[in-house]
Formats: sequence, structure tokens, C-alpha cells
Amino acid sequence: MREGDWAKLIKGWFPELADRRLRQITWLDIDEHRGYIKDLPGTVGARRVPPLVA
Repeated sequence: MREGDWAKLIKGWFPELADRRLRQITWLDIDEHRGYIKDLPGTVGARRVPPLVA
């Protein structure tokens, strides 16, 4: 299958993933913590990353 064929299937199966606008509403919330998030890799394991709940 070609990439375009997969894109059509994914859009049908997971419309919330195919439409990037639906995910962008949280970018501003994430941007507040970008520095903290960038420093985490290599310092703690993935299981140890605390949730970013205020």
C-alpha cells in the first residue's frame, strides 16, 4: 500500500488523529512546561516522569 492509501484508512479509523487541529488546543498548556520537559530525558526513566497536573 502507498502512504496515501494508509492515510485514508487512518482518517477513517481514527479521525481525531488525522485532524491535527483537534490536538493543537493543548500546545499552549504544554509550552508552559517545555523547559522542564526538555530536561527530563536522560535524567529519569519514562516510568518516573511525574504528570504535569497543576
